Amino acid sequence: MIKYNWDKIMRVTKGDAIQILAVIHVLTYKRIAINKKDPAYKYRAGDFVGGSFLLEPEKLLANHKKYYPEECATYLMVASFRNYFTYKESGDTRLHMLYNPLIKQITNDNRLLQIKDDYVYFRFEENPKGKTIKWQ
Repeated sequence: MIKYNWDKIMRVTKGDAIQILAVIHVLTYKRIAINKKDPAYKYRAGDFVGGSFLLEPEKLLANHKKYYPEECATYLMVASFRNYFTYKESGDTRLHMLYNPLIKQITNDNRLLQIKDDYVYFRFEENPKGKTIKWQ
């Protein structure tokens, strides 16, 4: 699990989806930069820790080439709207649509997200209570 500051990631990367994935990679694998020219130098892990969370970033990073970088960035953005304390209390990784400020179409068009029964489900996160989601 990683905790990240979505607003800071967006600000520093200027919304570039590939750079957003680079930040998540640094946070996930705690990679240390070899020198100042190394892309990881710019995104030291401690700089982006925050209140948003992702349970299994390794799965997203391992499969990111199957999806558009923008889909991965949207996945991370929508995940940032979840409440960590709600997850700790209930183990629920879903996001209720009331807390998703994005237009429903953006979420519907993302192959990494699925809306079912007013909840957003995340492809690479645990589903609550073993609920099986059929992904397209």
